[in-house]
Amino acid sequence: MKSSGFKRPVYQRPPVSHPQPISRGVVSRCDSLALVQPKPEEHRNPHLLSMARGKPCLFRLPGICTDNRATVVACHQNEGKGMAIKQNDHKSAAGCFACHTAYDQGSALREVKREWFHVAHGRQVLEWQRIAGDMSYTPRDRKAAHWALCLLESEINQLPTQLERTQLAINSGASS
Repeated sequence: MKSSGFKRPVYQRPPVSHPQPISRGVVSRCDSLALVQPKPEEHRNPHLLSMARGKPCLFRLPGICTDNRATVVACHQNEGKGMAIKQNDHKSAAGCFACHTAYDQGSALREVKREWFHVAHGRQVLEWQRIAGDMSYTPRDRKAAHWALCLLESEINQLPTQLERTQLAINSGASS
């Protein structure tokens, strides 16, 4: 094939006007000073999510749930997520398509949906505890369940420090 004689333009980056890298973080809405905070670490475990497939629905929403095991997937918690931010994998529960749709896009009140998830997640935690201690499951399944339980436990242990940091932020904002 003969060349057309035209060259593609070479893209050149514009010169950088700042010598240090830009801090990419999350700005806290509740902080009046709008301090940049580092983006929280993401905890992903694809095997934990795949373990939900084919299991019974843990949401069991009355009048909504079909308990069609062919459509069951891991449903992530809606609190703490946003544009291009998904909740961590250990904050998920197995749900059928109908319950997942009602939870994500349904017209129920936010508090009602929050309660739906907390009940389903409680059932999911009990299931992970059963899997982690049952030698009839594969080592990979037991490891994934143990991973989720350890992250949940570490979050519970970090709660006092988060509350202390919030109190410090409130006190420092009030004294300014």
